[in-house]
Amino acid sequence: MADIDLKRAIKAQGFTLDSVAQEMGVTKSAMSQLVNGNPTLSKLQEIAQVLGIPVAELLRFESNGSSHARLTCPHCGREIELEVKCNKV
Repeated sequence: MADIDLKRAIKAQGFTLDSVAQEMGVTKSAMSQLVNGNPTLSKLQEIAQVLGIPVAELLRFESNGSSHARLTCPHCGREIELEVKCNKV
């Protein structure tokens, strides 16, 4: 299973929460809610685009090697399970 770890990803890419918020055109308060809440997939895509990384890099996987993540659908509230696959080149 995976957790969304936006703070880690933002810091790892050399950004701050404030700088990402500014690039996205949202307030610091809105960015804080995204980081501490359950962001939508579209917001995760937006953050990943600002950071220049794939959405999968925003996820932190448990040490058991699982490649699944759970998100909540912003429309119906149902839990969505994602499986992340990476192709090695």
